[in-house]
Amino acid sequence: MRLLAEITDESLGLPGESPVSPAERKAARAVLVDDDGRVAVMALDKFDFYMLPGGGIEDGEDAQTACIREMKEETGCECIITGELGIGMAHADGGAPLGIVACARQQRDI
Repeated sequence: MRLLAEITDESLGLPGESPVSPAERKAARAVLVDDDGRVAVMALDKFDFYMLPGGGIEDGEDAQTACIREMKEETGCECIITGELGIGMAHADGGAPLGIVACARQQRDI
């Protein structure tokens, strides 16, 4: 899977430094699209920006299962995976890198 982007505090216009000893934490995020073509995003008021819904991949969980679970937890939507987009690396708030598996999603009719 290819690297889509690397995000740092500096690239977001936030004060902060790159981590001294990077430790990777894997997460699953998604471009969740409904039948009207709207994309779900999460507002992070503390930092005044938006991000794709998602979260950490639990031990023993694969990226697809984590993505489906996180979409339900974050948005309340049940979804299906329509494809994988790539990996994003985020070094936010001075923390360690976060390996993000970005998956394309489409909301299921429920």
